Amino acid sequence: MEDYVRRYLRIISLLLGLGLLLYWAVPSQSKPGASDAIKKRGYLLWGSDAEGGAPYIFPDPKDPSRLIGFEVDIADAIARELGVKAKQSQNAWDSLIPGLQRGDYDIAMNGIEITSQREQEVLFSIPYYIYTEQLVVRKEDTAIQTANDLKGKKVGTLSGTVAQDILTKIGGVDVKIYPGQVEPYEDLAVGRIDAVLLDLPIAAYYGKSNPKLKYAGTPMGEGFYAIAVRKGDADLQKAIDEILVKLLKSGELKKIYEKWDLWNESQEKLSKNVKDSSGHSGIEESKKAPVHTFFPMLFKGAGLTIFISATAMALAITLGLLLAVARLYSRAPLSNIAVAYIPEEIFANPKAERTKTFLSRVLKI
Repeated sequence: MEDYVRRYLRIISLLLGLGLLLYWAVPSQSKPGASDAIKKRGYLLWGSDAEGGAPYIFPDPKDPSRLIGFEVDIADAIARELGVKAKQSQNAWDSLIPGLQRGDYDIAMNGIEITSQREQEVLFSIPYYIYTEQLVVRKEDTAIQTANDLKGKKVGTLSGTVAQDILTKIGGVDVKIYPGQVEPYEDLAVGRIDAVLLDLPIAAYYGKSNPKLKYAGTPMGEGFYAIAVRKGDADLQKAIDEILVKLLKSGELKKIYEKWDLWNESQEKLSKNVKDSSGHSGIEESKKAPVHTFFPMLFKGAGLTIFISATAMALAITLGLLLAVARLYSRAPLSNIAVAYIPEEIFANPKAERTKTFLSRVLKI
């Protein structure tokens, strides 16, 4: 009996220690985060590809040393709300996420579509733009009217885009992957490929404006652009979410899109769906929060639960021993209380005799 109780007390001690370790080892939410580091540094570093990146970000034709585009305006607005300046970091479009993960910049924003695969790699802000896919063909082409006419055709797109996924799922399409946005439309104009499928902002800038090209059918599908943030920088993600909500509700984003001829019914829907900085209504459904963002909270909750359980067990054992001692050896009124709590029949068995013997040895009674 003595060995059994000692082993039990050791287990309780280990549980109590584990609970304390888990409870206090979780990082405090008050510790400086990425947004604080940005404010201290004085500028927001955002990764994007300015090479052929219109209308997102591209060199000003009048002054090549200056970058313009609707995402340049958005980055400036976000930086302003953070109290800093925006600074662009050049990177190839298909390497933006790896660069963000390496820590080359604070955020990545360059028409990055929310996909389930990317949600495993980074955190996403709420959407700032609703995009659709637009098919573009040569002016004289009458054979291609919709995506269903693309089987057996050579179709250009960018790597890692939703457009590429659509073309792959259609089946039988000869998909040609390009490193930039300009090249597929150039090849289409000279007849090297039969069509180009890309996001509507790209198609509007490079396809619609080319006299040799035209839209084939109406825009298809619907998706969301969002700002990518490194895992672990949840404070920066939250700050950007709040800023985007403010820009949407104030109408500043609408002015930016109207400036670049990008405002449409989809963006109107995006603005209407914004209710507050915590809910975001329907647009939040497009960006289900990854489970890992809740891990710190879960771990802290688990630590607190173990701590409470272990403490309760330790208190129960201590209280039980005190009651047993009071039941066996104390005088009234303590003995009366103990008798009321521990009936006489509990002691009327062999185990009770062993307990009495053990208590006598421990207390030297």
